[in-house]
Amino acid sequence: MKTILGSRRRRWAAIAGIFLIGAALAAGILIHAFSEYILSLSSSEGGTVTTPGEGVFRYGAGTVVTLVAIPDAGCRFVEWTGDEASIIGDVNAATATITIQGNYNITANFAPFVGGNGTAENPYQVADWHHLDMVRNYLDGYFILIDDLDSTTAGYEDLASRAAHGGRGWEPIGIAHPYVPFTPFAGSFDGNGYQMRDLFINRPGQIQVGLFGVVGEGGVIENVGVVNATMTGEGHVSLVGTNLGIVRNSYFTGNVTGEYYIGGVVGGNAGNVSNSYYNYNEVLINGQNTITIGALFGEDFEQWLASDKFLDVNERLWQENGYYVINNVSDFKQLLVFGQDDSLKFRLKSDLDLVNEPNFYVPYLAGEFDGDGHKISNLSVTLNFSSQVGLFGTLGSGGKVRGVGVESVNIIGAQGIGSLVGASSGTVSNSYSSGEVAGSANVGGLVGVNTETGTVSNSYSMVSVTGQSNVGGLVADDCGTVSNSYSTGSVTGNENVGGLVGYNCGGGTVSDSFWDTDASGIEWSVGGTGKITEEMLDIATYTDTKTAGLDDLWDIIAVDPGETNETYIWNIVDGETYPFLSWQSVA
Repeated sequence: MKTILGSRRRRWAAIAGIFLIGAALAAGILIHAFSEYILSLSSSEGGTVTTPGEGVFRYGAGTVVTLVAIPDAGCRFVEWTGDEASIIGDVNAATATITIQGNYNITANFAPFVGGNGTAENPYQVADWHHLDMVRNYLDGYFILIDDLDSTTAGYEDLASRAAHGGRGWEPIGIAHPYVPFTPFAGSFDGNGYQMRDLFINRPGQIQVGLFGVVGEGGVIENVGVVNATMTGEGHVSLVGTNLGIVRNSYFTGNVTGEYYIGGVVGGNAGNVSNSYYNYNEVLINGQNTITIGALFGEDFEQWLASDKFLDVNERLWQENGYYVINNVSDFKQLLVFGQDDSLKFRLKSDLDLVNEPNFYVPYLAGEFDGDGHKISNLSVTLNFSSQVGLFGTLGSGGKVRGVGVESVNIIGAQGIGSLVGASSGTVSNSYSSGEVAGSANVGGLVGVNTETGTVSNSYSMVSVTGQSNVGGLVADDCGTVSNSYSTGSVTGNENVGGLVGYNCGGGTVSDSFWDTDASGIEWSVGGTGKITEEMLDIATYTDTKTAGLDDLWDIIAVDPGETNETYIWNIVDGETYPFLSWQSVA
């Protein structure tokens, strides 16, 4: 009996199992049927949904789908609309994501620019923040602003306010971040004399932060006024974060915060800046009034604006033999106003003492400065966050500095620090320096960064140099040409530390140049030849081609103590002094 009952129980259990399996399968089919949803995508005229495409798509519940909408030429993406479009994180973003939890019918909406076709003859017209946002999709196009933009203009809340992009505010146009394709703005943007007010950016961990993050070679920003802006980034923070192109006839008011390469008009600059300024007395850079490229003292800035962005150099300085004459510190300060003009030449007519001018320097020189054999003493700048700092912070590609000595220098900055020039794309010659400079990176005794077009010749530095990386007794970072120069100052750093040059970009050349290994405490350099002090005082080092490191003779002659011979570039009291420039007054 037990056997029969057991057999029946096993049979019923098997049958029950079959029913349970069948029920489970049926349930799975039903569950699957009810968890697959339809996503219908379409677009208005002016563009296309490229990802995943347009039409009807089926997805399982919980699937995250990326949506990408691409506008046609001359058009801009506006927003996603339709059933449950609100579940898209940012309906105004052309690239967005959606999590499938039901059936959705979504449309990508596009609209044309107000006018124009993006050419130089007929630029796209920008009338609101939406239009401005679309500039990033046409980085080589031509644009013109046709009205003021402020907090009441369409698109402000979504794109440029404190609430935009999750509290990060405006997304800079043009980027050059590591591991991201280099996509600078390379077109032309004409502000047309209008203002963009109340712009907000809060991206503390980001570099290249501004209305434009990066303006590339060939890019032009002109006639732009950014007013009452608040910008925060890590580095390269300004109206234009990094400028490799042209910024002209533009201005800025507001607050800027960052760690390095920050400023009112441009943050990092390797391009051209002309007739573009900010009010030194009103703009706060890291909470204080600071000189960077474009700084004008308040009265000058207001006069410049009121005079249709023009100030006349002939009303401030008098001219002699084609050079505007610098007689005193007040005259020298005029280089804040006129240093950006590459057509102007200045000549120093007397020694200057900056002891009563702390944190004053000329942030940008595009023209020519002839020291005429004079010296400028007691340059003192202590701005830990400032970059491209020296007597001249940045020397433009056509700029020239010659025949000047800077003595008793004391500079503490961030990156691109040099006693004479912070970053040079021009020509430095027949000049010298003494004192102390310190920074984090690209710190040089005479010049911080010498770019591909930069040349340093017949010059020397006796500056003590301290930095972390790319630290050099004469030049920190050489991408250009260095010749017939030397350095004797102590050099201290952790990475790429050279007695003469700390780092070579690959194309930089150094010839017939030396450094004192005893005085510098450094036996190594990426260019030049190290000599002990005794050799540095020996005229044969500079006149005997059997000397290691000398290919071409220096223009040098031995003189008696207290004498000079100005028919030569260099003089030396053989065995007693280092070479000195023949225009120097030697006791």
